[in-house]
Amino acid sequence: MGMVGNRRDRDSGRGWLRAKLRRSGRMLAVYGLLAIFVLLSLSGSTRAIDRVSAASPDKALTGTATGLGDANRSPNSNRGGSRQDATPTSVPPTPTTEATATTVPPTATVTGAGPNLALQRPATASSLESASYTAGFAVDGDTSLRWSSQFSDPQWLSVDLGRTYAVNRVRLNWEGAYGKAYQIQLSDDAINWRTVYSTATGGGGVEDLVVNNSGRYVRVYGTQRGTEWGYSLWEMEAYGTASVAPTNTPVATATTAPVVVPTNTPRPATSPTASSVPATPTATATPPPAPTATPTSSGNPGPLGDSSPWNLAFRDEFDGGLNTSKWTTCYPWFNAQTGCTNAGNNELQWYLPDGVSVGNGVAKLTAQKRTVTGTNGKTYNYTSGMISSGPSKFSYQYGFIEARVKLPAGKGMWPAFWTLPADQSWPPEVDVLENWGNPNQVTFNVHWNGGSGHQQDLTNFTGPDFTAGFHTIGLSWSPTSLVWYVDGVARKTFTNTAGIPAKPMYILLNLAIDGNNPPDGSTPFPAAMEIDYVRGWTK
Repeated sequence: MGMVGNRRDRDSGRGWLRAKLRRSGRMLAVYGLLAIFVLLSLSGSTRAIDRVSAASPDKALTGTATGLGDANRSPNSNRGGSRQDATPTSVPPTPTTEATATTVPPTATVTGAGPNLALQRPATASSLESASYTAGFAVDGDTSLRWSSQFSDPQWLSVDLGRTYAVNRVRLNWEGAYGKAYQIQLSDDAINWRTVYSTATGGGGVEDLVVNNSGRYVRVYGTQRGTEWGYSLWEMEAYGTASVAPTNTPVATATTAPVVVPTNTPRPATSPTASSVPATPTATATPPPAPTATPTSSGNPGPLGDSSPWNLAFRDEFDGGLNTSKWTTCYPWFNAQTGCTNAGNNELQWYLPDGVSVGNGVAKLTAQKRTVTGTNGKTYNYTSGMISSGPSKFSYQYGFIEARVKLPAGKGMWPAFWTLPADQSWPPEVDVLENWGNPNQVTFNVHWNGGSGHQQDLTNFTGPDFTAGFHTIGLSWSPTSLVWYVDGVARKTFTNTAGIPAKPMYILLNLAIDGNNPPDGSTPFPAAMEIDYVRGWTK
């Protein structure tokens, strides 16, 4: 206190204070400023709690902004049995290498102007708690909707900003299930990630973080949950300015990233039941089956059923071993050498490289009854094979793809020929062919995001015995239509442009074991999906 005064004045309480104020009006200003500071501090201390509570009036939160989440949530709540539990949006790239940069102290905060670069951009995630908590909800600007992961470590959420930006700030608005240890990472290609912020003492609530690095993709990568639940974000925001070229500033050496096994990934959705077909399907009537056409592998063949001019852009006749310049044997977000699965679809197999073989001009994806332990620590009683062209080996936007295949027989077999987005978002997804054990029936499907969320248009086609011999399955894709072909005859036409993909897609073929309709004693093992060729054309 600047002036002390004499003892009598000090002991006289309010009389002393009045005397002091009469001598100097400056003390009044000091006390006024002190009162304002106290009020502002009290207001700020409750702001994070108020925001989390107001963001979801239907949830009862306990504790503070760093509390334990939904008071009544049980480990199995909102998990659902839906086979479209995917991210979508999701399907998620796992890095192959990762560089660790000098990090910002965990308590650093920043404020700044400018638009939220992540708002309504494509988002993918390692997993979903259920289909009610998709990755897109974390970037939709609506704090009553959220992304929530499965209850395990590690997990991540990635956003494609659409172009390279100099990102200087990332803002995380956690729901009660928050990340205690996590990193903020940037990437130019969604494969190689740079860690630009790291903390092991995250407290949840709203965390406003300085990052100062460049990239097109931004990701929060959680390695330790703060609660028994998963990771849950109301919103993930990114701020910065446009950058002509990325600036890679990390100086640490690269380390091998952990293999992440997502438990919910984009894969064919619901089983072919009547309830899964839209009330007003856009598919055309199905004509009677036509005789099987016999394609030739010589010259420069065009697609069966479409005689218009095409340019052959992709071709594998499987005349030698597996061509690794065209295919990998896992989903692109896994390490193909150690295998993968798609637990989000309740699949029972672990895909391994030895599940794919090539000989006599045919590729075989072979399912076996064999017990293995996956890299996620779980035990699988079946192994199988898959091939994928993407996203880096082959993808295309608009064209015609075709495969000549023979399907396996038996309950629990789930072969598929399908496409996913090269940017690893989800949906869209186009299922050129799926089969669930009925030898005379295949399914055509397309998935997209509509005004009410995930939508699909599923059509069952009954034809020849697809397990008795080879049949040619094709898809023609243009900006205005999707047309499915069986043996050169159009069997379904879809013209709802809201559901037609408008981004590059890559090709997958796989033989899954269906956990919703598992094998029984009548199912023959080993069983194989046989592929004579895969071709793709563009115009």
